[in-house]
Amino acid sequence: MANRRHVISWAGALASGVVFLALGVLFFRTGLDNADKLASVIGAFVGVAGFGGSVYGLVLARRSLDSTSPAVPGEAAAPQPLPEAARLRVPAGLAALPRPAPRVFVGREQELAGLQSAFDDPARLTVQVVCGLGGVGKSQLALQYADRNRGHYSLIWWIDAATPETLQNGVADLARGIASGTASSAASRATNEEAVTWAMAWLAAHPGWLLVFDDIVEAASLRPYLGRLHGGHVLVTTRRTVGWHDLCTPITLNVLSRQAAVSLLAELTGSPDSEGLDALAGELGDLPLALAQAGAYIAHTPGIGVRRYRDLLRASPTRMYAAAPAGGDPERLVARAWAVTRARMEEIGPLAIDLLDLLACFAPDDLPRDVLVRAVDADELDTAEALGVLASFSMVDLVDDGVSVHRLVQAVTLHQLDDPRRAELRARAAAALEGCLPARPADPAVRPAYARLLPHVVILLEGRQARDRLAELIPLFERAWGQEHPNETLLARELHADFTGRVGDPAAAARLLADLLPVRERASGADHPLTRAARAALAHWSAESASP
Repeated sequence: MANRRHVISWAGALASGVVFLALGVLFFRTGLDNADKLASVIGAFVGVAGFGGSVYGLVLARRSLDSTSPAVPGEAAAPQPLPEAARLRVPAGLAALPRPAPRVFVGREQELAGLQSAFDDPARLTVQVVCGLGGVGKSQLALQYADRNRGHYSLIWWIDAATPETLQNGVADLARGIASGTASSAASRATNEEAVTWAMAWLAAHPGWLLVFDDIVEAASLRPYLGRLHGGHVLVTTRRTVGWHDLCTPITLNVLSRQAAVSLLAELTGSPDSEGLDALAGELGDLPLALAQAGAYIAHTPGIGVRRYRDLLRASPTRMYAAAPAGGDPERLVARAWAVTRARMEEIGPLAIDLLDLLACFAPDDLPRDVLVRAVDADELDTAEALGVLASFSMVDLVDDGVSVHRLVQAVTLHQLDDPRRAELRARAAAALEGCLPARPADPAVRPAYARLLPHVVILLEGRQARDRLAELIPLFERAWGQEHPNETLLARELHADFTGRVGDPAAAARLLADLLPVRERASGADHPLTRAARAALAHWSAESASP
């Protein structure tokens, strides 16, 4: 149309020139008198020609308006629909990941191999779930797998699935990402529901993709999407351990081994202090997010070394668990991760939160459930169901009749409570524990029960009271179990040394641990976790005693 108008414009200009030239010749040859007589005739012809040109111009203008604007003011042109999903292909290797894969990634090769094995057939719909405690490294594992396998998939798409709304938005964005460049306008005008339907149709028609649904809460929110797919791989990360077993056998992530934890800290900090790194890893419970947070803080904060960070961690745990280094991601912090989990559990019921707060007052491992039943205003069934909620979020481990909780979960929970709440919880915990204690700890029949409760009793006792009580119990334990029993006598001696240091005598604590360490090595082995903990405690109290 534009070329046609261009030609017509030039033709009109040429014709006008010819007409003016002809008139000039005519006037010259006929003279002014005869020209005057012809003027009226020529004027009539010019008027007719001008009218015809005007009409033709209006027609062209109308056609141009029809092609570029709505026929009626306020009426939009008919939108173009999304193209047929089955026919639209994407550029090979299209990937949308939330961030680069971490530079330092250790201790998860077995889990990566498990994912690789599960996702062996690109044409078959395969779902794999990675679950575990917040901060244990689920998203990092998924990110590492996706990054290492870019060349194996035609499309990799990461979806924030924390809520049903963000999950739907992520699938709708997938449609817009696929259609960008070929049908961007149609994709941008589509509603979320239309975009989701189109994305599901595209995925069903094109195998060989990977979808990552990150941090999903309920398996039920994912099932309507899975029901519309036929081929491809779906990788799910979640804090919930329930609801997945009919889809796959979930991979449950635990904390790192101590060796991997120390290696991670060494890579991040560049520190050669292996003993200090080992002690810090122990204080952080070998939790990957806490290790990464500490390593980044030490590396990027002037004047902060491993020992100084440990001092700050003991003095201000709440602040340090929420502290990001300059340029760090405030969303990837221990305090933030568990605040999200706590909020989700609160939506289910308050009893689970009350139990979590109570558990922060005891020792981390193997608290008998009977103690918790005594400490809450609920019956045994309600307590069991609330513990099930905590376990489903990977906040506690339930083994037989015992409850264990990560020591870092305890620390963050306890230090986020105000003083009146902490005092109330400790009083309830102490009363419940007292009600479960055997009356005569030296009686051989009750020694196992008393030994099981001892760590929790010590935690609830205040400094000097705990030290003195342990000093009284050690001879009883030596007579009952022997001088080198690893789980009773030696544990009591280690606790006694620790409380000796806490009440202001680090030199005496170091001497007690120096005497104990060879016995612990002989009883448990040089590389046993309890031996490493004793070695780290000796290094700590030796350093404290040497401080001015």
